Amino acid sequence: MRLIVRILAGAVALAAAAWLIDGISIGPGTTSERLLTLLAVAVIFGLVNAIVRPIARLISLPLLILTLGLFTFVVNALMLLLTAWIGDQFDLRFEVDGFWSALLVALVAADAGLAPLLRLHRIALPAHKRRSWNSDPSCGRAEGRVRTGRARSPASGRSFSAWTRGSGAS
Repeated sequence: MRLIVRILAGAVALAAAAWLIDGISIGPGTTSERLLTLLAVAVIFGLVNAIVRPIARLISLPLLILTLGLFTFVVNALMLLLTAWIGDQFDLRFEVDGFWSALLVALVAADAGLAPLLRLHRIALPAHKRRSWNSDPSCGRAEGRVRTGRARSPASGRSFSAWTRGSGAS
């Protein structure tokens, strides 16, 4: 379910980018052909962001630090160009006119709030199916107890502040 929501959110974001920016186009054809092209490109874009983007961010880490994170827009633009190239290899009619168009998409997506569309799973999934920090067993949840904001000593069950105050033996 989460994968489908992410693909649909990516398709909506790409459609919005194609509608807003002249340098991005989804090829000619009927509406259903364009929709299928958009969904295929969204799958490719998701795969590129899942596989290639972490490697690109790791390689560009010095530039990310030097530019205080602004180089992220360049990395995002390069991921969009790579998506367009891979789409071209599969004869998909998704075109990006150049680096500056891709950079503009990255800026608009970040500025206009298109990037949070990728978080639609919060709306589409019921609360009990969402993953969060307190549903992961490795994040401090022991024996079904949820963290309440107070650290507890595993041995005595007393709160950390009471434990460090020395109430009892030192």
